[in-house]
Amino acid sequence: MKEVILTSIKGQKDTRFGDYVKALIKEKGKTLNETARAIGVHSSRISEVLNGLGSPFDEPKLSVLASYLNLTTKEMEKMYDLEGLLKKNIPSDVNTILMQNPEWISLIRRVASLSAENQIKFLVTMMETAKEMQESKPNIPPVIY
Repeated sequence: MKEVILTSIKGQKDTRFGDYVKALIKEKGKTLNETARAIGVHSSRISEVLNGLGSPFDEPKLSVLASYLNLTTKEMEKMYDLEGLLKKNIPSDVNTILMQNPEWISLIRRVASLSAENQIKFLVTMMETAKEMQESKPNIPPVIY
């Protein structure tokens, strides 16, 4: 699983969660204090998390953070990927998706049992289908390759 996460942020695997979020806050013209208030934490807690001294925020706070900073899909996915790497677990947004769609867990197990070649074929087909669906229905979030 870790290898897949690293691939999704290829070329930036040395980026730390805290450094990335600090850069996003600065890029979006916000302050740490404003951001802390927006996500409902004390300024010392956000400083602790962003300096790597505490565990990342839980998924609901990350979701509020993404919304507050008006993150693009790509920025949000990278933030969650880095959060997952830091926790040595799957990103919390993916965990939430799986908990809301338990049938996907069975699908993942079935795909995992395929040969590597067939896994790639399945994933390519799935990504192409998702892209076609997004293009035909603009309210579906874009597919990031």
